[in-house]
This record gives sequence, C-alpha cells and structure tokens, in this order.
Amino acid sequence: MRSKSYISRIAHRLTPFIELRGSLADDQPARILHVLLAALAVWMAAGWVATIPFAIKSLPRYLNPLVQEASYVTALVLLRLGHFRRASLAYLAGTWIWASLISFSFGGVHGSGALLYVSLPASAAWLLGYNAAIRTGGWCLLGALVFTVLEMMHVRLPYQHQATPLGTWFVIVQAVLINAIPVGQIIARLRESQRRLVSIYDTVQDVIFYLAIEPEGQFRFVSVNAAFLRVTGLSQEMVVGKTVKDVIPEPSLTMVLGKYRQAVEEHTVVQWEETSDYPAGQVTGEISVAPVVDHTGACTHLVGSVHNITEKKRAQEIESRLASDLEHSRDEIRALAASLMKAQEDERRRVSRELHDHICHQLASLAVDLGKLTVDPLPPKNARAQLEAIRARVVKTSQETHDIAYQMHTAILDDLGLIASLKDLCHQFSEHYPDIALDFEDSDQPASIPSEVASCLYRIEEESLENIAKHSRAKRVSVRLDFKHGAVVLTIQDDGVGFDPKAVKGYGGLGLISMKERAYSVNGKLTILAQQGHGTQITLEIPLQVGDS
Repeated sequence: MRSKSYISRIAHRLTPFIELRGSLADDQPARILHVLLAALAVWMAAGWVATIPFAIKSLPRYLNPLVQEASYVTALVLLRLGHFRRASLAYLAGTWIWASLISFSFGGVHGSGALLYVSLPASAAWLLGYNAAIRTGGWCLLGALVFTVLEMMHVRLPYQHQATPLGTWFVIVQAVLINAIPVGQIIARLRESQRRLVSIYDTVQDVIFYLAIEPEGQFRFVSVNAAFLRVTGLSQEMVVGKTVKDVIPEPSLTMVLGKYRQAVEEHTVVQWEETSDYPAGQVTGEISVAPVVDHTGACTHLVGSVHNITEKKRAQEIESRLASDLEHSRDEIRALAASLMKAQEDERRRVSRELHDHICHQLASLAVDLGKLTVDPLPPKNARAQLEAIRARVVKTSQETHDIAYQMHTAILDDLGLIASLKDLCHQFSEHYPDIALDFEDSDQPASIPSEVASCLYRIEEESLENIAKHSRAKRVSVRLDFKHGAVVLTIQDDGVGFDPKAVKGYGGLGLISMKERAYSVNGKLTILAQQGHGTQITLEIPLQVGDS
C-alpha cells in the first residue's frame, strides 16, 4: 500500500514534465501523439544503450540513433509550442532520414530500414491525411529506388556493414511500435469528432468560452467560439491565451472574477446577468459558468456561456417607452376631452350671454319703441328721426348677430377663399397689434382646396397668431403658405421668447393639443420648433389628394 502511494507521489511530481502543456493541452490527438513520441524517444535511447556491447563500433552506429532521437525531441518541443502539423512533419522527416541512414549503413533495401519505408506512408496518412501520405510514399519510393540502383550496379556504400541480429530486431520493434498502436485511426476519429464539435461550437448563436484555472488563481482563455468574437468585436489573438483581466473590461471584471471563484470554490453552476462594453458595442448577457473537474476531483477548467439579450433589453426599453408614450397620449386625450367639454360649455354660455344680453335686449327694446309708435303716433318730422334711430339699432343688432355666427363658422372661407381669408386674419392681427410687424407670403394656389383642409389651415393660423399676441412678446412675425409636392405647407414663425414644448405638453386648454388634433384629422403633420429665448416656428403640412391639386 505504501509502495503504491510512493509511486503515485512520484508520478504526480513527474506529470508536469511528462504531460503536454500549452495551447494543445486540451487537444486529444496532440496528447496521443505526445505520448507516442515520448515512448519512442525512451525506446530509442534505451535500445541504443542496451545494444552498445553487441554492435559494431562505427560512425553510423552512433549517428543514426542521434538523428532519430533529435527528430523525436524536436517534435516534442514543437508540440509543447502548439504546432501540431510542424511536430508531425518533424517526426516523419526524422524517421525517413533514419530509415535512409539504416539502409545506407546496413544492407540497403534488403536491410531492416526498408521496413520503415513501408510504414512511413501509413503514419503520414494517420497524422496529416492522404495527401501527406502520397508525398511521403513518393519520398520513400525514391529512397528505395536509389538503393536498388546502387545494388544493381554493385556499388558498395561506405560504412556498410552487415547488421547484427540484435540491431535488426531493434529496428523491427521500432517500426512495430510506430505503427502497431492504431494511433492514426484514433487521431482520425478524434479529428472528425473535433471537427464536428467545432462546427457545433461555432454554429451556436450563444457565446461559449473555455477557461483554464492556473495555479496562481488566474483564469486564462483556452478557446472561444465564433459568436464570442462576433459579439465582442475582439480577434482570436486578443482572447485565446490571454487572462480574463486582459479581455473583460472594467467595471464588469470585479464581478466576473467573483462569480468564477464562486463556481470553483462551490463546484456549482453560477448564473448572473451582466452588461459590458466591448469594441463591438455594449453587450448585455445572461452568463452561466460551470466547473470542469479531473479524475481527482480538482477543478481544472471553467466552461461558460453567454446568452446575448442585448436586443431583448433594447426591445424592452422601446416597449417601455412606447407604453409611457401611450399613457402620456391617453392623458393628453383625457385632457383634450376635458378641455373640449369645458370649451363647449364656455362657448354655450358665451353665445347664450351674447344672445340674452345683447340680441334679445336689443330686440325687446326695438319692440317697445315700435309699439310706442303704433300707440302714440309722432309728427312726421319726429317720426322720421325716430325711425332712423330704430334702423341704426337694427343694423347694430344684425352686425352683432353676424359676429356671433362668424365666430361659430368661418363663412369667410366660403365667401373669399383660403388665401384671402388668411390675409384677412393677418390684417386683423396688424390692426389690433400695430407694434408687431407681420409679413404674409403665398404661392400659386391649386384649383380647389377641400373645405376641411382650408378650415384646418385657417384655425391653426388663428390659434397661432392669438398665442403670439398673448405669450411671445415678438417684434416680427412671418406667415408663409406654400403649395408643393402634392401638399400645402403653412409656416408661422416669430422672434419672441419661445418656450419649452415638453414643459407645456398636455396643458393650455385647446392650445397645442387641439392644433395637433386638427392636423391629425386631415392627415396632416404639425411640427413645433421652439426654444427658450429663440422664438417659435410652427409648420403644418397637409397632403392633398390628386384631384385636389
């Protein structure tokens, strides 16, 4: 039991020197090739030392094993540096040179080196594929052809000796070791499985990453999928082989490291939501990390995934804004409805008051005066004067009635047309507010304008001029009416104090809300550009039907 424990401790101490490390540490085919090369290197060294007492003392006896040993060591170093293909080429090239040297030194193509020529293409096919096997077979065939031609010409090669049975046996065993283990089949299958895994790995839309846990507690990226690079905007060189501190930006880094350590310490899956800034933009993801343990139960790696919910979050924000805007629109509609009802009641009271206090009173007074004339006739001279006075009062009452009707319906639009009505509004504004300079411009009017469009233009200009008079403290106002591109555009601009549209939104009775509702009723678009201290510009654009233009 103690001896077994002692051996385990020795194996544990030797593991860092024997096992494959670096970027290929998790590549199963590379690890198998690493074990094979290490075994061959040990076999070559042990066999060389064991056959010293029995072999002929010559330069080939010392040179040949050194060449092959050098190829194995070179291949091992290249594997540790992360170069699988180069390591395979070093191994194959060294074995070919060794086979050529054996054939050169001991028996030509009839010697044991020819066996290596036969086995090398198979090794190449296992390691690098069929194309490499064809090229290797060509080189082996060329070497065998050279030695065959030399033998046919009875040319004896320098240093050529008869191989000893022990040496022949050693080369045969070496060849068997190279090809007896079905490394190629294992590697081919592993490569195929790896290709499938990588295909799935890179096809998945979620971000996937694999981290190595280093002895000093650092987390280093071993591999990431294509989604990781696409979402973050980082390159493979900027991530693989780098520590988490080199890749994850602050302020997310502190939380990320804490979650990683929690997964390692508790041996459990840890999930959280995090937003980080990368070169490709801000990324919000649902992150999960899980520990990977070895046969001893120690946590050696972390595998993680990130479900990108950036677009989902944006959609939620947009939905929230839309809901807020909808609620605000509902509030505006409620305010407008309340304002409309109040305005309707106010208008009814005003009309009732006008009719009762002025029209009815005037009519009653006229009736009384006319009644007196019928009861108590006056002399013709006095009757004429009395009738003239009654006539003047009738005209005044008629004018007042006309004014009430005018306020309730813009008959001037029917009588004079759109442009003349808008000019009349401007004329009335200039008469009432002579300190404000007002300019009116217009372009050629189409043959006809729908009455609802004309009414909308008239009322919005009327409302705008009234607001300018009440609130703007302007010195200059310009009104322009254009007909272009199948639409009518009314622009009203002043140089007054301006206002903040957001601050007054939803307030002011029938102000801005009613203007927008009027525009909406005729498929128009009302744009208000205002800023404190920089005046106001109101633009109303209403599309006209083809038949209207």
